[in-house]
Amino acid sequence: MRILQEIHQFEGIVGCLKYVKGDDFTDKHWMDVFSLLQVPLKPLDDLKFKNFLDVSDKLTSSVKELQAICKKAAIEIVVRQVLAELDQWDVQARFILTVHTNSRGKNVKLGKDFKEILSNIGDNQSLLQSVKNSADYESFSERASLWENKLTVLDQNLSLLAQIQRKWVYLEPIFGSGTLIQEKSRFDKIVKDFHHVLIFIENDPRVSSLCRYPNLSVILKNLQDQLNRCQKSLDNFLMEKRNKFPRFLFLGDDDLLEVVGQSSEEQVIQAHLKKLFAGINTIQLNDDGSKTIAMCSLQVEVVPLANPININRPVEDWLNSLVKEMQSTLKELLVECLSEGQNADPLKYPSQILCLADNITFTLKVEQAVANMTLPPLLAYYKAQLTHYSSLELSAGEETSFASMNLSKNDDNNTLELKLKALLLDTIHHIDVLGELLDVSVTKVTDWVWQKQLRFYSNSTGEVTVKMANAQIDYAYEYLGNSSNLVRTPLTDRYFLTLTQGMHLGMDGNPYGPAGTGKTESVKALGGLLGRQVLVFNCDEGIDAASMGRILSGLVRSGAWDCFDEFNRLDESTLSAQLFRPVVMTHPDHEQIARTLIHCDGYANADIIGKKLIEIFDSSSKLLSKQQHYDWGLRAKNHSNCVKFDGLIKDVFKDVVVEDMGNEILVKALEESCQELTLAVNQRPIDKCLELYEQLKQRMGVAIVGPPSSGKTSVRNLLSQALHKMRKTLKQHVFNPKSMQKTELLGQIDLDTRQWCDGVLTLYSLQVTSEPSDTWSWIVCDGNIDPEWVEALNSVLDDNRLLSLPSGWRSRFTCHDLKMGIVLLSEEDLDLNSYINNYVKTQSEEFETLLGSYINDYFLKSVQWICNEGEIGISCSKITVAKTRLSQLFEVGSKSQFAVSLINGLGQQGTKRNQFF
Repeated sequence: MRILQEIHQFEGIVGCLKYVKGDDFTDKHWMDVFSLLQVPLKPLDDLKFKNFLDVSDKLTSSVKELQAICKKAAIEIVVRQVLAELDQWDVQARFILTVHTNSRGKNVKLGKDFKEILSNIGDNQSLLQSVKNSADYESFSERASLWENKLTVLDQNLSLLAQIQRKWVYLEPIFGSGTLIQEKSRFDKIVKDFHHVLIFIENDPRVSSLCRYPNLSVILKNLQDQLNRCQKSLDNFLMEKRNKFPRFLFLGDDDLLEVVGQSSEEQVIQAHLKKLFAGINTIQLNDDGSKTIAMCSLQVEVVPLANPININRPVEDWLNSLVKEMQSTLKELLVECLSEGQNADPLKYPSQILCLADNITFTLKVEQAVANMTLPPLLAYYKAQLTHYSSLELSAGEETSFASMNLSKNDDNNTLELKLKALLLDTIHHIDVLGELLDVSVTKVTDWVWQKQLRFYSNSTGEVTVKMANAQIDYAYEYLGNSSNLVRTPLTDRYFLTLTQGMHLGMDGNPYGPAGTGKTESVKALGGLLGRQVLVFNCDEGIDAASMGRILSGLVRSGAWDCFDEFNRLDESTLSAQLFRPVVMTHPDHEQIARTLIHCDGYANADIIGKKLIEIFDSSSKLLSKQQHYDWGLRAKNHSNCVKFDGLIKDVFKDVVVEDMGNEILVKALEESCQELTLAVNQRPIDKCLELYEQLKQRMGVAIVGPPSSGKTSVRNLLSQALHKMRKTLKQHVFNPKSMQKTELLGQIDLDTRQWCDGVLTLYSLQVTSEPSDTWSWIVCDGNIDPEWVEALNSVLDDNRLLSLPSGWRSRFTCHDLKMGIVLLSEEDLDLNSYINNYVKTQSEEFETLLGSYINDYFLKSVQWICNEGEIGISCSKITVAKTRLSQLFEVGSKSQFAVSLINGLGQQGTKRNQFF
């Protein structure tokens, strides 16, 4: 009864006892409670429940005060936890150091992941700020203020240190190699102070240790100021070089520094010449390497210079001399070629001069024929010349002119063949012009039909003036090499006429029209006819007004033209089209282009073959796939041998036997590679590998398209393995463009410093273009094709094969043909039975013995059922379904376990639970 009475006595304080649990109490809070309840002071370990029962009356009457103490304790514990987390971070946060070798071969340890550390500091500052408005913050204000100041200083110093380190890493190789001697003492002082900071961090890598470095903020600010001064001196130095040789404006800073700093290294200069000149790929030096004696094109055409250039002087000086000597040499060669007339030696004169002389001679003959009314005999003459050129078999023998050459073919006639093709193109165009003049019965050279033609006039000193209607333009004598020329059609002639008249009025041109109509190539062709260097830049949102100003400055000062591809992507404030003459480019004459190209390749029945070829493509566009990745237009005309249209070809070319190309060695290597990669030897993947191989040999880019698990990566890896077995040098650079921002992929310009920061793609491009010519490099964008990044590659994948960036950096890739090829994979290209059987063979013997029959009897049927009859939540291929199902068979050891795993696999991929029962 006594116990019951006591229980009833204390029923009133049950609700109050929760306020003295003290979960969040510190000693200070317990002192407040003891004082409030008048409990005698004692250690907490000695505190008993009876002590509160003895003051039950006080406990009941002090509920509000106890609630206030509990609330205060709860708030304070949050602040204490924040400060405890900061103390823990203070101990644990450390720099991650990486070894860096400087230009003198010494190793220094640099910090990395500054971004992550700064992010953590920012999080800590936000955490501290979040408790600043707490009711009892004042009791912790002293510690919190110390942390607030500490984090602020760390944030400022780390931000400075990261900027200094990044700029030091960029500038150290430049100044360390001896560039800008006048700044050597300044940079040596920077190195000394910066190394002192790095050694301090290496000895104590805790982030908070920076707070103990004396006068660190002052030192870092001074380092930043001195580095900025060095950067400014470097920028002024580079601009001085660019002012002396304006074509340096088309090189990025890194390339220019390499050229200037290693101008005595022949291979360095040779690597960058193709970025500075339209046609010069390399130069030839004399025996002691002191003078340039000849310029060489990519197609190995060699043009000896009339006067050798001494290269033992500043690189910008001898490059300027090279430009002048290039122009004077071509001018002298033209005078000599014109004086020799039809007896001109094609081995002596470059293709450019042969064509220029031919155009000048044609203009002169036409005007004489018009005056003498002898156009029909002139037309017959050029038709006879065309027949003769088409029948030639070339070699470098004793004959000295195309007019008398008729020799057997050998391996050294490639340059002669390119020259002959260029003259064939011009001759075909001359015949078209003469036919047009005769159709309208031209009787005066002032008639419009003749005035609208591109006409070439020369004087005795080699000065050439090109006229078209009202426009008169001087020939620039830029060496352009001997690459393939554009087929002249009525469309290109109208474009030339519109653009030249626009230039006569002080305007530029703005060609527009569908893809593949020849806009860019027409600009380059007109520039080539005028002896001008034509640069192509792929426009991008990253090109701002400053970048555009640099490009335009280089164009004006070097006398070059520029073709801004994807012009519409530029912001209006960067470059406005108010002064651009619009030119519509549509409907090229496919048949004429095909006929001319086939004629230049030596086919006697070019007219018939060209017509039939166009029939094939026109029929393909109507009867075959309508998917957008198939191009049956102008660009496809150059690649008719790459794709098999068996049915159409047999219909159009009757009685012609179609044979597959022999690739026995590659097929054998592919079959062996299948076994090495534990893949089933299957004809469909091998066929796709052969298709990819043929595309890669001809195309600048190839897209392997197909659903997930259709074998895209396997085909690429299989071909790569086979090529390695054939002792081909192949390098792959693989990345996922969708895993990074566009600026990380393509690079960007720092708006504050105007420095260019390379992206993943540009770094790989630099590596690829620096590889030897016998190395085959693949830059693999492993992911979905997205216009966000692929549009930046337009000028790489078209006829230009050129990657251009806002920095002015331009890199040309080598490829036989144009644009992007497509290798299409589907589920039909992978045999499900072969895949599953190959999986079984890779397992243990026990697995194959136990489950081999179950796989054939049940597993295949279940996969077929789930794909054909079941409802799959996410659309996927049969191979994907099989992969998921096979993953459930891991460590299966009996028929019952197999059945359970089979049902589990079905359940994973079905959307309705009862669909399996």
